[in-house]
Amino acid sequence: MKHRKSKFLFRTKDFAQSREYFDIYWDDLKKVGWTDLKNTDNLEKYYSQNYCPHSLNSVSLQDRFYKMVRRWMCWVKWKMFRSFLNVKHPKILDFGAGTGYFADYLKKRGLKVDLVESNQNAYKQCQEKGHSVYLNLCDVPSNASYQVITLWHVLEHLPNPWNEIKELDKLLEDNGVLVIAVPNFKSFDAKKYKDHWAALDVPRHLWHFTPSGLLNLLEQAGFKLVKKRTLFFDSFYISQLSEKYKGSKLWIVKGLFFGAISNVVGQFTGNFSSMVFIAQKNLRNYR
Repeated sequence: MKHRKSKFLFRTKDFAQSREYFDIYWDDLKKVGWTDLKNTDNLEKYYSQNYCPHSLNSVSLQDRFYKMVRRWMCWVKWKMFRSFLNVKHPKILDFGAGTGYFADYLKKRGLKVDLVESNQNAYKQCQEKGHSVYLNLCDVPSNASYQVITLWHVLEHLPNPWNEIKELDKLLEDNGVLVIAVPNFKSFDAKKYKDHWAALDVPRHLWHFTPSGLLNLLEQAGFKLVKKRTLFFDSFYISQLSEKYKGSKLWIVKGLFFGAISNVVGQFTGNFSSMVFIAQKNLRNYR
C-alpha cells in the first residue's frame, strides 16, 4: 500500500522532535492517508524517552490542567466499554499502554488488566508498577483471551495495522470488542491546520485514518461497529499544539477557540478531532 502513491497531499514537518520533512499521501481505495517513509525499521530514533505528543511542559499551568483532564478521561474511557465485561471475571488487554496510566486506574477499580508496550522505558515503568506487561503482541500467550482490547491512539503508529487487527482478533472472546481511538483526518481542525495539524505527528503516525477508512479496516477483519464516541478534550490540545507549531503568540487562546469550533462542527458532521470506535466480532463470519 505504501508504494501506491495514488495522490500526493502535502509535505509536513516533524515539529515535535527531528524537524525533518515528510510527505503525506492519500489512498482513495482505503480512505486513509499515510506517511511516506523509505522503511519503518528505525522508527525508535523518533521517539524520545519523554515522548507524549499531547502534553506540554511539566511545570506549566496548561500541563496541570491536562493531567486533571486525563484523570477524568480515564473514567470516560472505562464507561465506554464496561458493559462488555463479565462482571465476575473481567479480562482486559491494553495494547500500547504507555507508562500504564489507564491500567493504574483500572487496577484501582479492582480490575485485572494485561498490557502490551513496546517502548523500553515505558515497559520498565509498567513493570515497576507491578503490571502484567508484554513487550510485544507476539509475547502474549496464544491461549490468552480477553473480553475487551483497547488501543488508545495506537493504531496510527503501527506499520501494518491490518495485520495487527487480525492478531488481536485471535485474542478476543466470541463476543469481545476492540476499542480503538484515532485522530480523525476528516475533522475540522485537520482541514484547518493541514500540514501544521499536530495530530499528523510524523513520522510516528504512519497512518491518518478517516472514519470510513477505519470502518473498512474493521469490516475486512470481520468486525461490526457497535458504537462511535469522541474524546472531547482532544480537539483543544490538538488545536493548541497546531497553533504553537504555526508560531502563534496566542496559541493557547486560539487553540481553545478553534478546538471548541471543531467540537461544534463535529456535532453536525460526526467528524470530531478524535474518534473512538467500538467494534465487536461479527460471529456470522465464523459460521
